[in-house]
Amino acid sequence: MAGEEPSHHGALDPARFDADIVALFDDRSEGWELLCALPDEILAQLRQRQRRRELDVLALVELRLRFQHLLMDRRRK
Repeated sequence: MAGEEPSHHGALDPARFDADIVALFDDRSEGWELLCALPDEILAQLRQRQRRRELDVLALVELRLRFQHLLMDRRRK
């Protein structure tokens, strides 16, 4: 119909959750850096958890501890 936005038949961009995930970090730049460094599978799981509203600060502390080596590797380059 005229004036309506095109339908994407339920196709949702999973990256739309990224800003909400990063907002949970005290240091937003670290949040973006970590999201960019995460393996695709882990990032997909993180987005699913955010979609289900299961993410909180404690979950991100665990994530940071688990993947802090990725940030260190990126900063060395």
